[in-house]
Amino acid sequence: MAGLNLPINIDKSYASSRMDPTIQAHQQAHDAVHGIINMFDAGLGTATEGQVLTWNGAVYAPTTPSEPATLSPAGVKSTEDSSRAIYALGPSPESGLQAIAADGAANDAPRLQAMLDYLKSTYGGGVLMLPPGRTSRCNSTITIPAGVQVRGSATTVWDFWYAGSAVTAIVVNDKEFTPIMGLEIHGNQWDANRTTHNTTTSTGLNISGYTLSFVDVHITGFNWGIDFTNDKTYLVNFERSTINNCMVGINLDLDNSWTGGPAKVLNSGERMSFTDSIVANCDTVYWATGNGVGLFFVHTSMDFCATWGRQSNAHVFFSNCHLESTYSGRNRYLFDLTVNSRLYMVNCLFIMGAAGIFHAINPANVPWNLGWGLAHYTSCSVYFTPTPAGTSAGAVGTSFSESVVPVPAGATKVVVASFFVSKWNPVRGSVAAMWGPAANVTARVTGVNYTDGTVTVTLSEAAPAGTVLEVEF
Repeated sequence: MAGLNLPINIDKSYASSRMDPTIQAHQQAHDAVHGIINMFDAGLGTATEGQVLTWNGAVYAPTTPSEPATLSPAGVKSTEDSSRAIYALGPSPESGLQAIAADGAANDAPRLQAMLDYLKSTYGGGVLMLPPGRTSRCNSTITIPAGVQVRGSATTVWDFWYAGSAVTAIVVNDKEFTPIMGLEIHGNQWDANRTTHNTTTSTGLNISGYTLSFVDVHITGFNWGIDFTNDKTYLVNFERSTINNCMVGINLDLDNSWTGGPAKVLNSGERMSFTDSIVANCDTVYWATGNGVGLFFVHTSMDFCATWGRQSNAHVFFSNCHLESTYSGRNRYLFDLTVNSRLYMVNCLFIMGAAGIFHAINPANVPWNLGWGLAHYTSCSVYFTPTPAGTSAGAVGTSFSESVVPVPAGATKVVVASFFVSKWNPVRGSVAAMWGPAANVTARVTGVNYTDGTVTVTLSEAAPAGTVLEVEF
């Protein structure tokens, strides 16, 4: 308590007590502080604006009531923006704003837009606080102004089902910011019973700008879940988000190869990333075109989508991802690569729930320039639903790269159907190892068919029962 400067005379009666001097000093200071707090609590509790309190000759005035405290939420640039918060169910009366109903029936879009615009025009930015577990029906597009953050939860719903088949639900044009933290966005890509896809041109979230983060955003039921096809749009990251039941989950078609736009998108596509997220039940996970496009998926799952990627020239990276599909009717491949696309996968697990032989990449396509267009896999694993072993020639229906393959007894040739073999990674396989009773049998790769993704392994003599081998690429 050295150097304590209090506006009160400390009781000296402790000096004659038998307390240790240090304890005396601390006790005196303790009592003095609590005495001041108690007296000030009593005085300020009844004081009104303009009154003054005095204590031992010092003057203490109550603080003039101020505006609500300046907020600095995640994503808001700084307190210098004078950012404020509005609670959507109860905006302040002086704002003149009307509360949303959030009952799933009333159209809340005009009131939500008014609150967002008020934050921008009055304070230059701020936070719109939304209630969890409530649904706002939105019959029109909502634009989130630059510097304004929408903050709800994974159970906060904006429902655009009645907004028309061509609606763009939410528009964002910002930079160096977090426009949304916690929101579920529903579209109209269903029939009235929400069981069948409609044909729409709707978009869940249209994004322009750079260095943007979106957290806990959940988009379902649009033609395009997220549309990035705007100039100067890059360095955008989604975390803990989902895209579900959309025709195309992520539209990065910057060359307008399939979107149908009038011209190529300029200065866009650098490091667009999805982390700890899910894309599920979509016709196609992503479209990606353009030489400068870099699309990254980290710790993300792709579940039950017909095609996982359609790309031209773009570079797409998967790291520690789960990719699962049960579709078997339309395509026997997962990625449709053209021109000089590049696909990189590290520590990924593929699960093919439908029976048959699948290909990672459309076997009909060839890179324009071998070596420029390529696919690269590192420490990836594949699981197939078991299929028959094939013919007497020893065709193995269930097999995959760098995994153990059983050799039918008496076979002198094994045709291995590899998930990874394609014209995008034209490398020859080799027999890495051979086990079982075939001590005197040797094996070598004698052919690779890049069209159907098979590798032929020829044995020096008929294999005894129980022989297995491993082919690597």
